[in-house]
Amino acid sequence: MAKPYYAILLTLFIFSCKQEKKFYHGKVLDENNQPMSAVIVKELDGKDSVLTMDDGYFQLAKKPDRIDDLVFRKDGFQTDTIPSVSSHAGEQLFYMFLQDSPSLVVMRPLSNTNKSDIKKDISSNADKIFKDTFQYIGVGENEDNTYLMFLDKKKDTANIVFQDDIEIDCFQNKMVEIEWYWRKMTSGGDSEIQYEQAFESKYRFVPIKRYR
Repeated sequence: MAKPYYAILLTLFIFSCKQEKKFYHGKVLDENNQPMSAVIVKELDGKDSVLTMDDGYFQLAKKPDRIDDLVFRKDGFQTDTIPSVSSHAGEQLFYMFLQDSPSLVVMRPLSNTNKSDIKKDISSNADKIFKDTFQYIGVGENEDNTYLMFLDKKKDTANIVFQDDIEIDCFQNKMVEIEWYWRKMTSGGDSEIQYEQAFESKYRFVPIKRYR
């Protein structure tokens, strides 16, 4: 009778070890096995996010009371949600992002057709073009879009969605002159709240002093 109890104890010990991991980690690659930087990584039901580094590596703090699926998002690529825990035949558990070695994730690009359709649809809703100079401060997201966050000369924040593929690292510590327009949106959630979102039309980096 000792063997079954030993097996149960061993299984519980292994599971508790996985639970004690305080962070998820992994490496994101493209279809050519090249590392991808500036990919947004977040828990499916969490708010915090991180960006992958130049070598594609990421490390994201894990909530102590749960193991969540991870969402991977980057403009121009298919958003992917990957389970951190899965099972085979309802018995053996498999873990992603909680092992000692980083788990690998491959992201696939959107088709050119999809990107052009999205851009055409967005542009058709532009009424008036605005222009201002901003200081880049970070990346954010809502249910519908990933956007860049900026600070204007009045120290107010602006969230602007960029249409084309961009390297977010290029915006670090830079001042940017941006032309943008407002588009009416309806939230994809159950509440279906209507709001306005700014979309970039044109931008360029400018050599002026940062606001702060």
